[in-house]
Amino acid sequence: SILSHDHFQGGGYEFAMAKAPYETEFSLKQFPDVHAGIVKWPMSVIRLQGEITESIVKAADHILMLWRRYTDEKAFIFSETNGVSHNTITPIARKRGDLFELDLVLRNNITTEEFPLGVYHPHPEYHHIKKENIGLIEVMGLAVLPARLQMEMAELERRILQNEDLRESDLTKSHAEWAEKWLPNYEITDDNIHAIVQKEIGFVFAKVLECAGVYKRTPEGQDAFKKFLECISITDDRIVIIIARNQCVMHKHNSVSWCVTSNKLSIVKFSIFVVLSFNRTQTNKVVSTKITLLNHMLIGIR
Repeated sequence: SILSHDHFQGGGYEFAMAKAPYETEFSLKQFPDVHAGIVKWPMSVIRLQGEITESIVKAADHILMLWRRYTDEKAFIFSETNGVSHNTITPIARKRGDLFELDLVLRNNITTEEFPLGVYHPHPEYHHIKKENIGLIEVMGLAVLPARLQMEMAELERRILQNEDLRESDLTKSHAEWAEKWLPNYEITDDNIHAIVQKEIGFVFAKVLECAGVYKRTPEGQDAFKKFLECISITDDRIVIIIARNQCVMHKHNSVSWCVTSNKLSIVKFSIFVVLSFNRTQTNKVVSTKITLLNHMLIGIR
């Protein structure tokens, strides 16, 4: 559903994500008046700041267009499968002092047999707390949890205090394994049980946000994120990407080579942003002919 409709929300509440700092900063030389960086957040967030809204919008559109077509098989990011598009962005805008700020949250809705609800969706081990989709409010750090938890957590707290078996109640048996992991870490009393349960739910919610992050907070995940940033930071106004039928055609022009792998052949010329796409059903002869045409275009823009 994240790709099929526009959805807008607004308000003055300051969410946790708005307070999160830059973790890595980088330059967009195409947009010198825009400050950019990765936000220190469980999900994959690019933050743009500047005084001129038009520049921020153009930078965001540039990132969105690249992300929609971006594939990195090693990181299990596919722009489309079987004709279904997967990549999109959740944008969040705010004013911070004299600066306009736009957070771009990278999203992907691909599913697999192992994760039929979504690879970047709450994983099954967290469904006892949160099984539903991660929406805009959750993305920004405020958990929207199912109403059933009110009764289930009340019964969980009561059973813990009374030292009763959590598996004997329909309200608490799905939470038993989870609770048994953290119970030894605390000295439980009537006064602190509720705060402890709330704290542990918060830890689960953080894990849920990590599930929704397309780039994991691991060295491998962050390296893959930086690989995408290299694509959006390229300033050469000539050829950047040539991809054909699941194989990357390693075509260098000046110091620029390929950025991504894809099932499509694409040529991206940044100053004009031209995209020519070849679908996978075309014959090798047709693709070969068009690659030759693109090579002639390269000669023409030197």
